[in-house]
Amino acid sequence: MYLTLGEIADAVGGRIADSTDKSVRISGVFTDSREAHIKRNRLFVAIKGSKTDAHIFVKEITSQGNFALVEDENYFTENTILVDSTTDSLQELAAWYRRDRLSGTKIIAVTGSVGKTSTKDMVAL
Repeated sequence: MYLTLGEIADAVGGRIADSTDKSVRISGVFTDSREAHIKRNRLFVAIKGSKTDAHIFVKEITSQGNFALVEDENYFTENTILVDSTTDSLQELAAWYRRDRLSGTKIIAVTGSVGKTSTKDMVAL
């Protein structure tokens, strides 16, 4: 993927803390806080769920070399991007990436309850 923090902030209309390097290259996006240790320089999207507000994991995740997309001003610190809604911003980022970076690329969606893996494998040939 490799987008910069600045590109991501621009794509979602977010604000980056002044002390954060906007040229840092982001290698991926994740929403499960348990994945923070897997790889550095990824963007964690802190989503408020009905049971858990993922913002509580932001400090730990950013201390492990990752960055975060937050919607709560209380968690807007270095290495974060502040947006109005993290859920909407994740959708906006995906749409922007598809439109800007994958323009002209064929996209195939496989859905259903049976045969997805087999179909995916055949399409990949």
